[in-house]
Amino acid sequence: MNKSMPQPSTPIRPQTQTRARILIADDEQGVRESLAEVFREEGYDVIQAADGNEALALIEKHDLDIIISDLKMPGADGLEVLQRAREVSPQVLVLIMTAHATVDSAVSALRRGAHDYFLKPVIFDDALHKVESLLRHRHTAWENQFLRTEVNRHWIFD
Repeated sequence: MNKSMPQPSTPIRPQTQTRARILIADDEQGVRESLAEVFREEGYDVIQAADGNEALALIEKHDLDIIISDLKMPGADGLEVLQRAREVSPQVLVLIMTAHATVDSAVSALRRGAHDYFLKPVIFDDALHKVESLLRHRHTAWENQFLRTEVNRHWIFD
């Protein structure tokens, strides 16, 4: 007996309908506001934090898709922001940026769960590309998981 392919009953949060919410945490006001403007112009919902402690409070308060955090800032540093984000919302994508890059700091951030790492001064097109690429990858992973579940519910494979 042939069944037609099942149609998804609930779409997976398509990025074309609801743009991602981004938290930008950086103590350098010019960098923070410039990044926020770039992402807002692309249709993203952007929240800003001027230091690590403010970022931690916003992580608790908002449903975030992406966090872009400076590595070194007053209060909690970028690694603390990363750690708390992973505890509160494991699906959030975290990018760490820094003007004080070392191989050790990059490796440490990536080992702790950062999805990417980039240097200041920020090249806005690169930051935008990294975010869009991560969101596409996450959306594809969610879609694949949903489709596998649907196939397993409706089909039996020997």
